[in-house]
Amino acid sequence: MPFVSWIFRHAPGVVATAALSVASAYALPAPGPADLDQISVGNAVYALNGPWRVQLGDSPIDPSTNAPLWAAADFDDSGWGTMSLAPGHPGIETYNRTYEPVLFPGHPLASSVDSGWAWYRLRLRVNAARDVPLALMGPRLVEDAYQLYVNGRLAGSFGKFAPGKKPTGFFPFPKLFELAPAQSGSRDVVLVFRVWLGAGPPDPSQGGMRSAPLLGNAASIAAIWRLTWMEHIRYLSAPALDAAFSLLLAIFVIGMSFFDRSDRVYLWAATAFLMTVTFTAGASVYYLTDLLSGRLTWIAFDGFFLPLHIGMWTMIWWVWFDLRKARWIPGAIAAVIVAAMACVFGQLLAAPGAGEVLSSAWIPVRLAGVALLVVVILMAIRARGLEGWIAAPSVIPLVWEQFVSELEKFGVPPGWNLWGVEVWSGIVGDLLLIGALALLLFRRLLKSVRRQRQVALDLKQAQEVQQVLIPEDIPKIAGFRIEAVYHPAAEVGGDFFQILKTAAGGVLICVGDVSGKGLPAAMTVSLLVGAFRSLAQFQDSPAQVLASMNARMMGRSRGGFTTCLVLRIDPDGRLTAANAGHIAPYVNGEEMALEGGLPLGLASDSSYPETTLPLALHQQLTLITDGVVEARNSSGELLGFDRLASMAASPAQAIATEARNFGQEDDITVVTVVRAESWEPLTDADDTSSVAWRPEKLAKPAVLGPA
Repeated sequence: MPFVSWIFRHAPGVVATAALSVASAYALPAPGPADLDQISVGNAVYALNGPWRVQLGDSPIDPSTNAPLWAAADFDDSGWGTMSLAPGHPGIETYNRTYEPVLFPGHPLASSVDSGWAWYRLRLRVNAARDVPLALMGPRLVEDAYQLYVNGRLAGSFGKFAPGKKPTGFFPFPKLFELAPAQSGSRDVVLVFRVWLGAGPPDPSQGGMRSAPLLGNAASIAAIWRLTWMEHIRYLSAPALDAAFSLLLAIFVIGMSFFDRSDRVYLWAATAFLMTVTFTAGASVYYLTDLLSGRLTWIAFDGFFLPLHIGMWTMIWWVWFDLRKARWIPGAIAAVIVAAMACVFGQLLAAPGAGEVLSSAWIPVRLAGVALLVVVILMAIRARGLEGWIAAPSVIPLVWEQFVSELEKFGVPPGWNLWGVEVWSGIVGDLLLIGALALLLFRRLLKSVRRQRQVALDLKQAQEVQQVLIPEDIPKIAGFRIEAVYHPAAEVGGDFFQILKTAAGGVLICVGDVSGKGLPAAMTVSLLVGAFRSLAQFQDSPAQVLASMNARMMGRSRGGFTTCLVLRIDPDGRLTAANAGHIAPYVNGEEMALEGGLPLGLASDSSYPETTLPLALHQQLTLITDGVVEARNSSGELLGFDRLASMAASPAQAIATEARNFGQEDDITVVTVVRAESWEPLTDADDTSSVAWRPEKLAKPAVLGPA
């Protein structure tokens, strides 16, 4: 609001002016009810305590002027009742006083939800210097809307008034009305307030004016009005602070959900905090502006926030403590929320008799919501012990919040005034809930950190296992030039290969791909490599090796699968291969025609036929894993088999580099074997035989010279 920023820019001057005005006002004898018909306007500010003439109902309309008859300056109100607005008088309430009936004995608006009108009239004789501007500050406490008439003319209003419609009321805040300058000498002023009380929850404190308007010099009234607004803002600042604090917590909890995506409780907690932000921010708007009506705020609080708040926290603890065995809890929470909303909205829409029934059902429905929360907390204590006891105090503020008006009848205050700031029970409850959740979040974070450290340790161990399984050095076999390159996509990959020398002087090669990544893949790789190396000591038939590896994998795939290619090249160039669902090798850039079998571990009776062909001198055999053909560029295009065929005769390092540059998404393994004519020993400078297994390292080709 514009005046709020003005206040904070001019606060010192406002306070000084207001202090002078108040001091001069209290320097004069305080006008009592009998003196109010004679006042002299200088710098003084007068509290119009009355006695006011009060009448229930609405005024008839003057047919000639179309104006309310009761607003006329010459209307005879001698038959009306009277009421004083003096501080301490029965029926008057200030911010720090207990609620009392607000009009006079028998006033129906003080004890029912019925809406209606009440009129207040006061006659004054004002003595003022010529052309002194006058102003009036409306009552600070009034329900729910009013119109002010001065000498029969409408001077302004608080709330929204439209012809043919019921007025809309807002949270009471001070309203400033400028009056016409006084003439020299004295004049009679008739002030008339037409006050509307809208329908709402039963509350005997509501109805009519509950504090006195102020009249006096316009400058003094304006200074007090600004000072009153500063007090009003300070007094009602707690919801705004609660909203800001809850927003920070919501952002923090959402950040924690990215830290641990597997835990749903963070999203539930963030939703609860955001709901608190929405309501408390809306409450601040309601308290400080005329944008939200009291009726709408009541509907939002009782009809939405109260049932959703306790239901949300019940769900948070249900998810937090993993009480999935009690599957009926979410459904019961939803039923209570729907019933609570039906009670509130039913009171607004139902006939009077039905509305009373729904109003009576409102308490047991709220008790059912509290009972569900208590059941969840008891289950948590039984399941988790200490953590459940930490969450147990959260029941208290939620019960307090649900039954503020009922507990108030037993002397439990709805809030406290701390240094001029009203702190309601709901805000205290939020702080207690936040404290319990913060402590549990800290414990959960420590556990998560320990779990992350354990995962990191497991990953390191898997890397160490893979370092052992992926050969650093290729065996030197006469008659063959062998190069191998391996680049895992993650810290621990699922590709594997082994190159062994046969008893006849040939080479036995195994290349495979385990579905998955990380430690499970590394463990499966260790099983396969161990099986292959063990089997190779007793047999060199690719079909028999694959059949034995398949038998060992049965029941150990954990829902995954393993492709594998085993081939043997004899010294004379005879190549024998068997395939278990792997990509076929290439000979001099041409794909080798192989009869394939099922991947390992899928069927115990799988057979793996062997294919035999000659490998001539200087021909290159190229074996790859699917990470090469499945490399994907930024446009989503795969490297594919056509590109692979065009470079299949290239060295292993060149193929692997091309695939990585294209866009690596999976483990990349390339093994090439070239038959050579003769053996020529390599010098230490020429020997670059090694295999890169870390993703950040470039592979070094493993090369063995010709025999």
